[in-house]
Amino acid sequence: MSRRSPTNERYQKFTEPKGQTRKSSASAKPVRKEGGAATASKSKPKAKGSSAPGGKFYEPDTPEYKFWRRMWWISLGTGLFFVALSFFIQYYLKAVGTLRVAGVVTIGLSYAAIIAAFFIDWRKLRPMRTGKYVPKTSKAEKPSKPSTPAETTDSTTDDES
Repeated sequence: MSRRSPTNERYQKFTEPKGQTRKSSASAKPVRKEGGAATASKSKPKAKGSSAPGGKFYEPDTPEYKFWRRMWWISLGTGLFFVALSFFIQYYLKAVGTLRVAGVVTIGLSYAAIIAAFFIDWRKLRPMRTGKYVPKTSKAEKPSKPSTPAETTDSTTDDES
């Protein structure tokens, strides 16, 4: 790239530009009328098929959702506890050599717990909130067939006397 020279007429004040600049490609685009629609046909409003039944912050009241939500909180709490424990070990108990290894191990455990919490939210809780979750049924009960044919008793007997 060349340097701007103060002697170049293009960069001097009070001089009229000589020549023309290249037009941008924006000027080649078609111009639409003001106030007109962008498209000729009106578009239909799109219905959201994957919206949550109760709105944006829908939380199901099922026992399975409560169980996974509790596991999510436990996993997050465990991860934060291990992070705090690791910092405590590495900063306050750094004189003991074996505790340095314990500090690194607790950081690894905290990563594992926090990643587990993200996985629980991503694979279990989010589909339940958005309504895309299909619960697994435990061994669907099949209608039982009677082992013996149904007996029909005829209680209407005609006694002629």
